[in-house]
Amino acid sequence: MMDYSSFSGNQQDSLKESLPVSGFMCEAYRVKIYGKLHFLKKLKPEHEDNILFREALRKEFEIGFRLEHPNIVRYVSFHDDEILMEYVDGEDLLAFLKNHPTYFEDAEHFDKFVGQFLSALQYLHDNQVLHLDLKPENIMLTRIGCDVKVVDLGCCYSDTFVDSTGYTTQYAAPEQLAGRKVDVRTDIYAVGKILELLPHHPTIYNKVIKRCLDKNPQNRYQTIAELQKALSVRNYNKKKIVAAVSIVVAVSVVLLLALANPFQPLPNEAKETPRNQKLVDSKKRPAPSLQDSMEKVTAESVVVKNPPLSGAVSEEKEKVKSHNWQKEMDAMLDKAYKKSISSFCDSIFPSPTVGLAWKTKSSEFHNQVMKITSDFHAKYPEVEESLLFAYAENKFQSVVGYVFGRMQENGRKNLP
Repeated sequence: MMDYSSFSGNQQDSLKESLPVSGFMCEAYRVKIYGKLHFLKKLKPEHEDNILFREALRKEFEIGFRLEHPNIVRYVSFHDDEILMEYVDGEDLLAFLKNHPTYFEDAEHFDKFVGQFLSALQYLHDNQVLHLDLKPENIMLTRIGCDVKVVDLGCCYSDTFVDSTGYTTQYAAPEQLAGRKVDVRTDIYAVGKILELLPHHPTIYNKVIKRCLDKNPQNRYQTIAELQKALSVRNYNKKKIVAAVSIVVAVSVVLLLALANPFQPLPNEAKETPRNQKLVDSKKRPAPSLQDSMEKVTAESVVVKNPPLSGAVSEEKEKVKSHNWQKEMDAMLDKAYKKSISSFCDSIFPSPTVGLAWKTKSSEFHNQVMKITSDFHAKYPEVEESLLFAYAENKFQSVVGYVFGRMQENGRKNLP
């Protein structure tokens, strides 16, 4: 090890600052060597002669030193009763949540954190290492970039070091607390506990968290890769929601922009009515049903890019399963459609009043579609969540496109 005491002649390189992160066994310091900050983990004086603690410290270094991953703290050197590590300028997850309470409400920030965190765990497991003490205090976020750094391998387990020196009760899996065999699923349990702390979309992540925290390891995700795949399915659903909202916003923007650029007469088009003709009273003509106003979408026709983890369901069983909810969902969507945007089929595009009303009502319709989908996911848990979302989103996009097309058609008919 580069002994920091050997630089005592240079005050700049003799910095040794105690840090408030010491544990039962070790003290922690920030030290500067050749102008570079490092993290020093050193046995407390009362434990310096304890051979078990000294070997535990050696074990941590030997495992950590062979690891090289951007989201795992780097181990630099070992000497007698102390380890020198990369210094992470940032905050642990608990402090970060307290000081930046809205950070994880941004979906991109949430996905970045989860992606980096799981990438680090996948790397550990690929190298036959279990962390076994995953908790917010052992997850750092850097001051620049808010990148993840997993720290403290003091309780880890590997093929060559099979003894684990401890755990944190609040985040430990049942098998760990009972002293039974541990494996990658033990770390996955802790992942679920950590995800619980973060703001997240309940429909998308609650199912994942619940499976991570199952008391029986057999019922949890069996690997980090399987957990990542489950989250990718839910991220796909989330992107579908964002895409649908974007359609509403885009259509609203087009409507409002068109107000400044009215329709020009179309060649050879009949002038059926004056431009200032009043709107047709929607009460005189019943609004078309949802099924009449869109291209038919069936559960069997929806393509889900990320198939369920449990494996493909046979085509015959899927049709039977979809029959239980599809007609019921169609009826609910039709009801929401009639309450929100069906009357716009008789509106004229463009019109300032119509434009503002459409923006409000189309957003209202989409919110109702999302609520209906969430309710159906709770009511029909046997149907894959991704199928429900894809089916509802296709319905939403089709009907919005249809109604907007009707408004454009009405506008062309009313050209002077």
